[in-house]
Amino acid sequence: MHMRRSTVPLRWSEHLCNGSPARIVACGDHHTLVLMQGGEVFACGRGGHGETGNSLLPSLLHDIVRVPERVPGLHAMALADAGDMFSGAVDVDGQVWVWGKSGRGRLGYPPATPQTFKATESRSLGLAAFGGLPVVLLNLRAHRAAAVTEPGELWVWGQNTCQNKYIYI
Repeated sequence: MHMRRSTVPLRWSEHLCNGSPARIVACGDHHTLVLMQGGEVFACGRGGHGETGNSLLPSLLHDIVRVPERVPGLHAMALADAGDMFSGAVDVDGQVWVWGKSGRGRLGYPPATPQTFKATESRSLGLAAFGGLPVVLLNLRAHRAAAVTEPGELWVWGQNTCQNKYIYI
């Protein structure tokens, strides 16, 4: 069984995501992440920019992951969120892991990273990116991201404009 459109809520089959209970679901623009009770992350939907963490998708013409697949390399995750063409998760140690399209700084990679770079594998930003503090909340949106560290500090990255209006941070 694969995901299909519906005008009413449908229960996912118990066979999806290895039959594990879900803890968090995050819906991006064209993809979905499911964080399982055991800390694994599964993804489905469009993944041509790397947002599903599937490095085997051949091109944007054949970019759909129809049945949720485990995102490789992620273990013991505590949070997950889905943005527009990118995804992220936070592990139990508070490290942020990101993957997908790097354009507009949305992945938090160094400025020299090409705008067209697609990270099909998750990469940790490291605790140093957040002043050495563990992250306890992650929020991904169209072209920007935000995180809150354990003591309540707010960290933001990505594009700081929205429809030609600046967002002051």
